[in-house]
Amino acid sequence: MRENYPLLDIARFLAAISIILIHCGRLVENDFLHFFLKNTFARLAVPLFIISSSYFYRKKAMVDTMYPKKYFSRQWKRYVIWSIFYLPYGWYYITSLDLSIVLYPIAFVIGLCYLGTCYHLWYFPALLFTLSVVSFLKKHICYCLLVIMSFLLFFIGASETYSAYLHGKISEFYTLFHSITLTNRNGLLYVLIFVVLGFIIADFEKTLFLERYLLTKLASAFILLIIEWYLVFQNQGDDKNFYFGLLAVAFFLFCILIKSEKMITKDYVILRKYSQYLFFLHPLILESIKFFSYYGINKEIDGLPLFFMTLFVTLSVSWIVLHKDKLLNTFTIIVLKNS
Repeated sequence: MRENYPLLDIARFLAAISIILIHCGRLVENDFLHFFLKNTFARLAVPLFIISSSYFYRKKAMVDTMYPKKYFSRQWKRYVIWSIFYLPYGWYYITSLDLSIVLYPIAFVIGLCYLGTCYHLWYFPALLFTLSVVSFLKKHICYCLLVIMSFLLFFIGASETYSAYLHGKISEFYTLFHSITLTNRNGLLYVLIFVVLGFIIADFEKTLFLERYLLTKLASAFILLIIEWYLVFQNQGDDKNFYFGLLAVAFFLFCILIKSEKMITKDYVILRKYSQYLFFLHPLILESIKFFSYYGINKEIDGLPLFFMTLFVTLSVSWIVLHKDKLLNTFTIIVLKNS
């Protein structure tokens, strides 16, 4: 397995930026442009991260039996640390709901194990839970059944995106179901199928289907996704995470990114680290900008101005963190010279 995937590193960096865009509220006044910016390319970000994580997990687990244990230990520690870091935000959110104090422990458990203590941290429990489920099921059932099962669950989850098209008893069932799940963007309904796709790529990447005409397949999938985007734009549901076209687009896009040898001599590993810090830090920066702008100029900043400010500050903080040793050494040299 290669160690260097320059196009994938670039794509994941752009995907991390797209996640910031999604979290910045209404972007522009024009409805179509707002929808295009927020619900087209940006929606590829999370599927790409899921497929990438599951692909490399599967590849490494096949050659190192101890890798799953090490991987889960490392990821759970990272998740707990960031959950504690964002606990004040989670506490603030819970208190804003006017819940009875008796329900606070339940809310905390739901936040930690399901929704995350901040809105971006849902990804970790969802991914880790689903990786465990797929790894277990793969030992007992074939990929065909896994694909069918995960697609049916994704189909159920898509009721959230297509809720405006639902009527009668189906609409009533969806309302009840959604009140229980709180969000269909969870491990079983959303993440599962992308993890399965990542496993399939890892196991069958040398087959002709995943070797030939990938650009043509991606272009065809993208055309279908554009049609689906238009249908959702015409009647927008409660949320817009579930697009059937994303399954094929993310699948073939990832295959192209890992198979391409363009810029193979370039090293963009640093972008992986920037992607991680962009993901973890951006809510802190974003919410801080909104808070201080609201109480400073009595107007909450949102949309594209919020996006560009958040991106700039988060990149700046990430750069400082990644270069802290060099900066500290430089600072020490300056102090010593002036002392």
